[in-house]
Amino acid sequence: MTEQAHVPESMSRIAVQLAVELGRIRMTLDELMMINEESVLDLGRAADAPVTLTVNDVPIARGEVLVVDGELSVRILEVLEHGVAV
Repeated sequence: MTEQAHVPESMSRIAVQLAVELGRIRMTLDELMMINEESVLDLGRAADAPVTLTVNDVPIARGEVLVVDGELSVRILEVLEHGVAV
């Protein structure tokens, strides 16, 4: 079991934005301009591939997408430090 990092109390209430990244794709501006409500973007990865959790664009963990009580959720599979598993 990993030890939790200690955050000084003076910083513990600072809000951060956590993002879950399903994938990234490259496209031309022409392709971008063609996107509409019916567009489907192929992320080029398996549906069960791990997702990356980031804070300020820095990878902090990898996880798997789950549906819990009809809501999307993420189960943490590994915690990263400097983008590398710890």
